[in-house]
Amino acid sequence: MVQLEHRHPAIFEAFKYGHFVLHKTGKLSSAIALDHGHEQNNHYMMGDWGVIELIQNDQDLRKWMLSGPEMLCLILEFQNTFF
Repeated sequence: MVQLEHRHPAIFEAFKYGHFVLHKTGKLSSAIALDHGHEQNNHYMMGDWGVIELIQNDQDLRKWMLSGPEMLCLILEFQNTFF
């Protein structure tokens, strides 16, 4: 990391402008690590089901894999519109 500016200047610039975090809102204080954001989205998409039920049924797992990300987008769009 000490030599990042000299060895990989493009990556250094991205870090400098905050491209290593996810902002949950428009506020700077809402920044979280990208992997933490992915974990929160996974938890949000699974809802009350949990992972065990999904991995025990191939058909349900495929449905979740295809529809989960789109459902999350729809839910977030709804929340941003009405709340």
